[in-house]
Amino acid sequence: MDLVTNFDIDGLHYDYIRFEASTEGYNPTSVARYNERHGLSGSPSSSSELFRQWRRDQVTALVRQVYARIQTVKPMLKQSGSFVTWNPSPASSTRSAFMGTRPYYDVYSDWDSWIQEGILDVAFPMTYYNWASLPNDYVRWMNFEKDRKGNRHMVVGPGIYLNSLSNAILELNMTRDASPAGN
Repeated sequence: MDLVTNFDIDGLHYDYIRFEASTEGYNPTSVARYNERHGLSGSPSSSSELFRQWRRDQVTALVRQVYARIQTVKPMLKQSGSFVTWNPSPASSTRSAFMGTRPYYDVYSDWDSWIQEGILDVAFPMTYYNWASLPNDYVRWMNFEKDRKGNRHMVVGPGIYLNSLSNAILELNMTRDASPAGN
């Protein structure tokens, strides 16, 4: 909050608000709090759904807390972030489809819920796909982003550096087209 209160900034951007992998998050404080909350002991398994949700909730709590603090100090300041979109891409533009993606289940970056809850003002999903090899993944993520923006801003971020010039232009132009749902 020092940045927010002591500097004339108009936004706070998360460039990396997630875990590295599902095997992380085992610091002693987090494990002790998890065990206390759930009446458990020992080290939880990385495959434990309860522990996965715990880690996801901790990241969400940070985003929520910073947003709430920003609102009390500088409500016009925008909170934003860049988020991974890795495979598998969502099969539809639904919450349950997002829950089947690696951002949600592997690195606990639940940016879809943050947008829906309104604790992010702008999302910049890193929709970095090579059109020559993964066109369907690019299209599915792009449509998901257009359809799930809620009442916030969503900026499709194509990875043009992965593409030939013609495919980069194609991906950029597609960001302007409506999704099948009309968004």
